[in-house]
Amino acid sequence: LLVRRVGGRLVLLPGVNGFEKHDHVVLNSSYYAFPVLADVAACAPSPLWVELRDDGLELIADGRFGVYGLPPDWLRLERAAGGLSPAPGGPARFSDDAIRVPLHLAWAGLKLPGFDAAFIQYWRAPHPFPPAWTDLQTGAIADYPAPPSILAVARFATIARGLRLPIQLNSVNDVPDYYSAALSMLSRVATGESRLMA
Repeated sequence: LLVRRVGGRLVLLPGVNGFEKHDHVVLNSSYYAFPVLADVAACAPSPLWVELRDDGLELIADGRFGVYGLPPDWLRLERAAGGLSPAPGGPARFSDDAIRVPLHLAWAGLKLPGFDAAFIQYWRAPHPFPPAWTDLQTGAIADYPAPPSILAVARFATIARGLRLPIQLNSVNDVPDYYSAALSMLSRVATGESRLMA
């Protein structure tokens, strides 16, 4: 129901309504939960799952922007030419949506050329604090630090690549809302399943 062929790719729409425009679709790369796709493919074999995974990986690889080459929270895919750009209507940021992209990639043991280096460079840059977001058009960063849930994802994704950021894994009790709790719990589950040091 939510799978379409657009711009030469098999893509996963974020929802039923509001994401298909006359000349483009709006996508969210973090909806490609690669560990889940692998499980679904095992339960209901179909070549479409492999195609969806491969095209999702290409979408992430091609849809990176800004100083650090990171994916935006929301991505515009042109129907005709297949061009990619940050979706209009909101800030072109790598923030609390797109942070799930490195989580899903590392959790599934998937690598994209240059992606890990870009992600690690962002977190190791001399910011005054780990930023909550970066603007992919201006290079600006948030004037407030990332919440513990985003830091938990950053910690897992970098440890999974053999590096360690000086970030402690937070307790779910330390987070203020549902989404932050979900990110923190996913990071812990991914850490456990990957048999990484907590």
